[in-house]
Amino acid sequence: MTIIGCAVSVWTHRVTITNYSIKKIKNSSFKSITGEDTGRSWIENWGVDGFIVVEILANKNILDLTNKHSLNFYVDAWFCKQPNKITHMGQPSLFVEGKSVNKWSVTSALTGKKLDQIPFKYNGQTVYKYNIVLYQNWVKDLPLPDAFKKDKKQTVYLKYDLKDNPQDICISLSGGGMTSEIKSNVIIIPASDIQKVFKQ
Repeated sequence: MTIIGCAVSVWTHRVTITNYSIKKIKNSSFKSITGEDTGRSWIENWGVDGFIVVEILANKNILDLTNKHSLNFYVDAWFCKQPNKITHMGQPSLFVEGKSVNKWSVTSALTGKKLDQIPFKYNGQTVYKYNIVLYQNWVKDLPLPDAFKKDKKQTVYLKYDLKDNPQDICISLSGGGMTSEIKSNVIIIPASDIQKVFKQ
């Protein structure tokens, strides 16, 4: 990265997702996970029938990293076998205690108050718990902006239905600021796990 003629090194904070679990929730339970970040009326207008919550365990306090280094943070999710196809797989935010990591960071900057996450031990490692929200389906024709395209032939966001056609989903975490960035490993949620959720 170069700023006004000066080379600036970017420090990378590596986050490892050590474990995950998934569950299906109804539309009415959406707010309990996302708090103020619902966007629920918008989601319902696009015909989303329900949500899958992916609870992850990470080896770093991501809230602390975003607060200290003023990082914007987001979740990437895609179908592992279709990496070049763009779709609305879910909320781009990572959630903890009913609010997104980015919202907690803004709250901390404005008020000085922050959420002190309590770590716990899992398989001998110190970990922190977060939630990712995926959409059960995407059924509407929504134009895909050129800036987002990986495949020039794709004109609308990819449609899918995880209940009728479960697929392997890849997820990673990332974030960035002026001099720091966050990168995580990629986890794969097998189609078999998604299928089990809808049979419960």
